[in-house]
Amino acid sequence: MKNIIFDFGNVIIDIDDNRVVDLFRQMMGDAVEPLIEELNRQDIFNKLEIGAISEESFIWAIQYAANLQIEAREIWKIWNEMLIGIPVHRLTFLENLRKRYRTFLLSNTNSIHLKAIYSHLQKDHQVHDFDTRFFEKTWYSHEVGIRKPDPAFFQFAMDDAGLKAGETLFIDDKEENVQAAEKAGLHAVLHDPFEDIVEVFEKYLSEKEK
Repeated sequence: MKNIIFDFGNVIIDIDDNRVVDLFRQMMGDAVEPLIEELNRQDIFNKLEIGAISEESFIWAIQYAANLQIEAREIWKIWNEMLIGIPVHRLTFLENLRKRYRTFLLSNTNSIHLKAIYSHLQKDHQVHDFDTRFFEKTWYSHEVGIRKPDPAFFQFAMDDAGLKAGETLFIDDKEENVQAAEKAGLHAVLHDPFEDIVEVFEKYLSEKEK
């Protein structure tokens, strides 16, 4: 294996989607379920992740669907609560791994979360060059305009970096993304978010190099 492509959420950075729902439930009670249903009906979350709507439009959509007076900064804060953080040993792992392989990051994310992650890295780890220090290239769905499991996202990444699928390992915590990567010809493994990528990485590598 020559190339490693990592997913971001629950592989490199720990996240918990339930924290967002729980915080909105504290604010809205049982009305949170209709809110989520309406936002899903409008495909708001997916649109944000492919950059099809602005951050402001995302906030407005939540304010309107919630039918409550919620300040934009409160929604922004709650939305970022799912981001738990990146422990320092994973950054060390990535830095060392880059000496052995071509390493990449391919993520479904959005501009609001990415800003919060950069802030976390700068404040807690003094890292100001995450994208270039730990990876040869990073591909974020809201910048590319495609999100997993669309096979076009994987093809875009391979074309952009000049990768051969058979020499590339993709690691993700979602089954549908792993299956899409395999259909694109990549080696792919499903990562358990309750395990630490640093502890299980060599096992993943050995399984795919047999």
